[in-house]
Amino acid sequence: MRLRFTVILSLLLVVSVAALSVAGDLNLGVATVPEGQSRVAFWDDGFQVYALFGNEAVVGFEKETFSAEVLEKFALRGLPSPVPGEALYLLRVAPGDSHLLGEQVTITYYDGENALILASAEAIPKVTKVGFGLTRIPMRPLPRPEVSGPSAREPLKLSKGFLEDILSRFTEADYRTLLYRLQAFVTRYSYADSCRAAEEWGYDYLEDLGLDAELFEYSYGGQTWRNAIGTQLGLAFPDSIFIICGHMDAISGNPRYDAPGAEDNASGSAAVLQTATLLSDYTFDYTIQYVLFTGEEQGLIGSEAYAEWAYQHNLGIIGVLNFDMISYEGGYGWDINIYADRNKPLEIALGDFLAQMVDDYTDAYSIRLNEDGPTYGSDHFWFSVYGFPAIFSIDSYWGPDWYPWYHSTADTVGNLDTDFGIEVVKGAGVTMASLAGILGEKIVRVELTPESPSIVIPPEGGSFTFDVTLANSTSQAQDFNAWVDVILPDGTPHGPLKMRNVHLAPHGHVQVFDLVQNVPGPAPAGLYQYLGKVGTYPSSVYDFDLFTFVKLGASGEKYSWEISGWDEEQSPLLTQGDFELLGNFPNPFNASTMISYYLPEEMEVKLEVYNLAGQKVAVLVDENQSPGIKEVVWDAADYSSGVYFVMFSFGETSEVRRMLLLK
Repeated sequence: MRLRFTVILSLLLVVSVAALSVAGDLNLGVATVPEGQSRVAFWDDGFQVYALFGNEAVVGFEKETFSAEVLEKFALRGLPSPVPGEALYLLRVAPGDSHLLGEQVTITYYDGENALILASAEAIPKVTKVGFGLTRIPMRPLPRPEVSGPSAREPLKLSKGFLEDILSRFTEADYRTLLYRLQAFVTRYSYADSCRAAEEWGYDYLEDLGLDAELFEYSYGGQTWRNAIGTQLGLAFPDSIFIICGHMDAISGNPRYDAPGAEDNASGSAAVLQTATLLSDYTFDYTIQYVLFTGEEQGLIGSEAYAEWAYQHNLGIIGVLNFDMISYEGGYGWDINIYADRNKPLEIALGDFLAQMVDDYTDAYSIRLNEDGPTYGSDHFWFSVYGFPAIFSIDSYWGPDWYPWYHSTADTVGNLDTDFGIEVVKGAGVTMASLAGILGEKIVRVELTPESPSIVIPPEGGSFTFDVTLANSTSQAQDFNAWVDVILPDGTPHGPLKMRNVHLAPHGHVQVFDLVQNVPGPAPAGLYQYLGKVGTYPSSVYDFDLFTFVKLGASGEKYSWEISGWDEEQSPLLTQGDFELLGNFPNPFNASTMISYYLPEEMEVKLEVYNLAGQKVAVLVDENQSPGIKEVVWDAADYSSGVYFVMFSFGETSEVRRMLLLK
């Protein structure tokens, strides 16, 4: 579903009416954690907390209700409240540079590194040229952190041989292709129409991988912006989520017309997309979300919107890996800095695990940096603030190793060290695969298609109809099991309800139509999950698919989950893998791609390419061919970027596949 999430945050340039009422009713200030106490002291002593940085917090308070002793204990320093058209921001500013912020900005607090400023949206491009780590404070009271939060499971470290198989699939060439594609938008400034196009492209890319793609909408400054999200559902723990993320928006000194944003942050976005490309071929215990944020350069607007929504809806996020600026070597070699909050054991463990995977399986090396409080300035920040374990990776965050083309029109792919960047991407990929608990490669895929998108079973029982498609993803014949399970409303699995032994030819697929599942009357009321699985029962699962149905009540005595239409004599398998267009690789591609198809016997074949307007642009094959798997290279060097379609025709039958050319 393209627009499942809609968040209207009333972020109107950039202070909401509710925020003004808070600031108007309360005094604002900066408070420091008293010696020997933790940050929960802010909440325990009655402050409203709006942001955390290090051992300090931006707080709201009523002077008359706080004793002088309490105010002194927290070393409270007063702050002016934002006026309409302004917002309060955190910003890192180097010593001696604060005067460069100009007259459009009011500095309300500065400790030599961390600044609190009042600024309008119009001033932000200039602000981001002077300082970095811009984080908007939405003046929304934050929840009190749990002293001991929910525990995440111990990350599963896979066998080295298996991880090396995943590592071998990450290539610098594919990484550079994604970087150049993101740079090709010319500007990904969040206010620009081309950023909307980038959001759509991110959505399409994730959807083309077979993920559940979403556009998460949020409102800011009178505009609607979107985060692109792809969800890969976990088989064992679908409600427990690991997120890998980066921001896809960019900024420069001329942001509306030229903000290529290669390092900041096409590098992190491409890491997310390449990881999604490779891991989407596997099945996992835990759900993975691949997220591309926008609004980061305006103060983490998109990630704050999603983190706050996730907190309000109790989303089961158990780990966030954020990658921001990861492809510049600088002067210190192939190092990646990994930040976590030293006060949060789960974040420390997550950071240590990522560092170990980078050090063990890539040519990069990690530098672990644990700070007091979440490191503000990138998209993990609000997840950490809202209690989700979240860590941050960057090639340098301060000092002489800093990227010299930061927030400029010269931030292009040509200035990156992609041989280093791909090593960081490899570390991200094997870490996420390990955390999510890989079950197996999708050498065979399954798809369930219910006859109705909304299935409601009456109390006395009933049935529903669905189709099954099984497809062999490999060039070798596969023998495997296919079975169906049902998850009862209380979470109890029941099944297998039916199992079949299946043989599929290389790149073959079968379809079974009009299967009928009986739902017994005594089955309890509630929401059910219906799962189709393929693999070697019960030890491994290659792939699964599911849909849901609702039962309104329970009555009767006969308890039977019979399936009809499954046996061969009842419903023959319709095998269409005999004549099949297998697709093209790579896809998306740059300049050339290989198109594959399978012929079981000698026949006349046509292979043609069409553009988006329906015009034939190339004839690749038009001849009689012998049986077997055929491979044809389409050299598209002389064609422009865009969507093309390859049509495979034999007799009166044809198949069409979508291809994406990116230059």
